[in-house]
Amino acid sequence: MTSATITVRILSLDESVVSTQEHTFNVEKVIGYGGYGKVFKCQWRGKAPLPNDPLCMAGKELNNPVPATEYEEGESRNTLRRLQSLQHENVLKTFHIGFESPAMANHSTQHPNSCWTVWIFQELCDGSLHDLLLKQALASRIVLNYTLQLLQGLDYLHGAKAIHTDLKGQNILLTQNNRLIKIGDLDNYVRLRGTRTCSDDVTKVMGTEHFMSPEMTLQGFVDGKSEKIGRRTDIWSVGCLVLEMISQCRWTIGLKPAAGWKRDTLMQFYETHPEGSPDIPKNIRGKCNDLLKLCFRRDPQQRPEAAALIALLTPYNNTDLDWTRV
Repeated sequence: MTSATITVRILSLDESVVSTQEHTFNVEKVIGYGGYGKVFKCQWRGKAPLPNDPLCMAGKELNNPVPATEYEEGESRNTLRRLQSLQHENVLKTFHIGFESPAMANHSTQHPNSCWTVWIFQELCDGSLHDLLLKQALASRIVLNYTLQLLQGLDYLHGAKAIHTDLKGQNILLTQNNRLIKIGDLDNYVRLRGTRTCSDDVTKVMGTEHFMSPEMTLQGFVDGKSEKIGRRTDIWSVGCLVLEMISQCRWTIGLKPAAGWKRDTLMQFYETHPEGSPDIPKNIRGKCNDLLKLCFRRDPQQRPEAAALIALLTPYNNTDLDWTRV
């Protein structure tokens, strides 16, 4: 996208409504990247924002366009409905899904076989946890506060039958002067069909190697046994995030630099080390050490749910006790 503005048609959740009204945004700067595409800071231009919308939003431009004949069809509407149903202080809010056609972008005649670019408009944050860790070390009390907020958001998502599957610093966003965290990048979250995880709820490997659980890495098999990939897969990723916040680096396998990891390397490690899990630095003790050991249990059924970890840590929040020592 080269234009400083975009004109989109906002999708309606009402299946009887075909969205033809065009809305224009100023695109100010790139604020994020991912396998899905880019995220821009966007501002309403001209007409006032739709009711309850902020003036500025984060606009995620997806890499995969959709056929013009299908831009109003069920899949996008279902995605919007799923994202808008997630309402929690620690979960990124989604406002709209919009469609930009080549005709809108180029001021030309729309070809019937052309494709529309999909935009997801969400809450605008100040940055990511990953960006913050590149700039500064975090005090242990800040790590504890962020961990509790992360677990509270995760407890809500799991209660809503949603598994994130790709928790990492880039997907943990910060707002209110870095005091409030938001779990983002939920476009492809896995929705459980029942109250318990089914063996085929997760049908493909998802996530990022540095934060990927053994059962996800090994496609549902741990130490030769079939394991369901479910809520507790996210709990392993929480442990990886806490370890990164405490130590300012990602865990490594032997002498291999973390930046050079591939999934094959991680698979080989888990297959040849039945008890293998991230090493916990010796200077991390107390409840932080307890939390990491619980998160890094190889058997996912032995990992606690988010609510149990919240109960473990809450007594140490807003106190003078150092949870990495006591």
